[in-house]
Amino acid sequence: MRAAEHLARFVTDLDFAAIPTRARDYAKLSLLDTLGIALAGYHEPSTHAARCLALQHGGDPQATLLVHGRKVPAPQAALVNGTASFSHNFTDTTLSCVIHGGPVIIPAALAMGEITGASGADVLTAIVAGYEVMTRVGNAINAGSARMSHHRKGYHPTGTCGVFGAAAVAAKLLGLSAETTCHSLGIAGSFAAGLSESLIDGTDTWRAHGGFAAQNGITSTLLAREGLTGPTGVFDGQRGFCTAFTDGHYDASALERHRDDALLILDTAFKLHNTAHVWALPLDALAALRQQHHFTVADVDEMIVTFPQTWTAIMDDPSGATYAPVSYAQATNNLRYCLAAGLHDGKVYVEQFDDVHLHNAAILETAKRVTPRPDADLGRIFETSDKATTHLEVILKSGTHYQLQVDYPRGSPQNPATAAELEAKFDALSASVLPSEQLTRLKARLFTLEDEANLDAIMTCTMSSGH
Repeated sequence: MRAAEHLARFVTDLDFAAIPTRARDYAKLSLLDTLGIALAGYHEPSTHAARCLALQHGGDPQATLLVHGRKVPAPQAALVNGTASFSHNFTDTTLSCVIHGGPVIIPAALAMGEITGASGADVLTAIVAGYEVMTRVGNAINAGSARMSHHRKGYHPTGTCGVFGAAAVAAKLLGLSAETTCHSLGIAGSFAAGLSESLIDGTDTWRAHGGFAAQNGITSTLLAREGLTGPTGVFDGQRGFCTAFTDGHYDASALERHRDDALLILDTAFKLHNTAHVWALPLDALAALRQQHHFTVADVDEMIVTFPQTWTAIMDDPSGATYAPVSYAQATNNLRYCLAAGLHDGKVYVEQFDDVHLHNAAILETAKRVTPRPDADLGRIFETSDKATTHLEVILKSGTHYQLQVDYPRGSPQNPATAAELEAKFDALSASVLPSEQLTRLKARLFTLEDEANLDAIMTCTMSSGH
């Protein structure tokens, strides 16, 4: 049996009753987390561009555009809402392969949930299935012995791997057979795309990668339903995804799920800092050291960050020389800027990347005093385990040294955030977009999603009365 057939069988066979409570809770938290980011991203230029295109195209009113409220065809809704969900670098992450499931899986599930009239339990099941497929594909080509090789070739795995997860979501909610689901995955392989160059030059394309993957995964599945066939060797064939998208280092066995394996949605890490997830570790260390020792910006002479060398693959400047990024995309992936902003403001949220902050002379001066030290030994640990060990040393002008090592970022499964912390994040991101009482109703329905007969009430809670 080919890998695509294994994945299709998993998607078809997955039943809500068999999903552990903890995995259901993770799916709800992913919904909450992703919707908060999407609401905050409503006014971003990237979201505006996608929304304008969807409204210009028109078509059957199938699925809701968040905040705006207009209904458009499901693939278009997934594009717009997925782009909004990736408008900030606050999205959840699976650290084993560094992919972001939320901005792909959640928009696909909402769009297809509406078009099929699915129950809340069915939507949760599809979300779990989508995370499973997307993460297995990511683990096959960007984890273990292949750790970050997909990144180093210039791909953005949220786009390349996400399309398969979105196809799985759509197939599950449409109730397709295993054979047709396999075809949808085969078709999705020809939609797999996403380059990380925009993260280097600061343009916006990366923000649309979640939307592209969600849209194209749905399109693949709708085509399969109408009779288009796709290759069963899409992953492990001679010219399949694993061969075409890697340098030859991949683990096809990661595509298969063994009987006692935990569901991979449980590997999701939620961000508490609006930055590349790998830079959450030194930010966590900085917050802990400041709380313990009460030093100020004026006290600090240098901050030295020692981190896995593997991570240079996602830095906006792999040399670490840049301390003054010129755009949002560059800044959220720039270690020196993020640590400096965190020291000055005590947090790294959305506002730390506005034009005022990016041109703040004091923050940029502090960024000069951040020294990145990629470490090959820590890189090998990261490549062979689930540890993302990072060491922060803060040297004060007085000569005092403070040091702290962090192995897992706050919000990861090994160092989990509380539901209250994630709810506070949602509140902070969405407060300026929708009325508080409406957001309260939305949260209540999300936390009891399995009791919803359909998504109508939830989607109503995401609409602004101003449209």
